[in-house]
Amino acid sequence: MLALALPATLASCGVEGSSTQARFPLRGAWLKPREGFPLDSEHGDAALRRMRGYGVTHVAVGQDVYLPRMAEPRLEWGRDDAALRGVLRRIRAAGLKAFLLPRIESPDFFRPPYPFRADIAFPDAATWERFHQQVEGYCLHYGRLAQEEGVAILGLGLELKQSAKTHPDRWRKIAAATRGVFRGALVYSANWWDEWEDITFWDAVDYVGVGAYFELKGDPPARTVAEAVALWAPIRARLEAAAEKAGRPILFTEIGYTGYADTLERPWEWAGKQDKNAPIDHARQALAYEALFAAWGERPRFAGLFVWGFHTDRQWVQPWEYAFEDRPAGEVLRRAYRGR
Repeated sequence: MLALALPATLASCGVEGSSTQARFPLRGAWLKPREGFPLDSEHGDAALRRMRGYGVTHVAVGQDVYLPRMAEPRLEWGRDDAALRGVLRRIRAAGLKAFLLPRIESPDFFRPPYPFRADIAFPDAATWERFHQQVEGYCLHYGRLAQEEGVAILGLGLELKQSAKTHPDRWRKIAAATRGVFRGALVYSANWWDEWEDITFWDAVDYVGVGAYFELKGDPPARTVAEAVALWAPIRARLEAAAEKAGRPILFTEIGYTGYADTLERPWEWAGKQDKNAPIDHARQALAYEALFAAWGERPRFAGLFVWGFHTDRQWVQPWEYAFEDRPAGEVLRRAYRGR
């Protein structure tokens, strides 16, 4: 059953009062299109207005870089530049700042054995170099575009674990080359589970960037905000140690919580669960966000985060999705971002 009422344990921790105010400077959110409701349209403008109402300062948008076959180091980019420029101009016109994150997509990701970006790997140094030349190519392309369109933050890559862990010096060169065409901040977005702690080139970019779907598993499961914050503590210590070593602040390039009852324990999981009638609990989603802001709201090494996300079309948003508008979690976000 859809749980919309707030339990007493959650209300007593501030969801119905004043949530922990986010004192970090970057209060971001992802802008997500729906089919028939593109970002570069009046639907995108409406979503941007809603984002401003929530106190969002930075808007994240992705841009696909196409990899036809994982076995071949051949990337394609730039085919949607006109629409991308339109989106970035709409963001700027709304008085918001943009984070542009190019991301490699491949049809091979949707075929057995269902690999993803972290599995991209090549058998020899020459093939790796051809791949990295391609990566540098899209970074320079989008770096120039981002500079022209006033983008605040540019992502160099997303979850390219095999490359990032084994070729850190090549990523330093990619970052240096991109700085030659783009004067904003640079970030690499590492996976939360099995990548970010192995990155050794954090000092070459401006943030320790993590897609932060960390599992907060307690025994028994956390039922209050305080219990969930305690589960953040060891994760936070590891992240802050990495930030101190690199001399860079932490940026959660993506974080979100589904409407499922186990979102605190498995925030990354959504595929297939709707077919199993997994229970929905929007109060627990709100608790997860409350704990997030309580754990990170005033940490000096924390630059901010991008929550996932706002939709251009709200009509068909399902109860299990990562959405928070018109839910208790939305009020948590509004109070944290706006301070009231």
